[in-house]
Amino acid sequence: MNEGGSDFWQSHSLKYLEMAFRTDKQEIIKHPDGYGKKTGDCGDTVEIYLIACDNIIEKASYYINGCMNTAACANTIVFMAENKTID
Repeated sequence: MNEGGSDFWQSHSLKYLEMAFRTDKQEIIKHPDGYGKKTGDCGDTVEIYLIACDNIIEKASYYINGCMNTAACANTIVFMAENKTID
């Protein structure tokens, strides 16, 4: 517990903690079908890699240089993108 009495583990949802600490989708894909890179105002950088077939995103992964909030966001993005159409 910190001095303010707030416990980090209790003040975040289980889904947030899962997305913040999950690393199975953190991967640099060589020769992806889609790629994007963004550096935010805070200095964190996210790279997203996509593999698509027949207009469906079959695989999505990410690489970050950033904090656990950025990791949670990147994980959520790739989780939501997989098995969706390109549109």
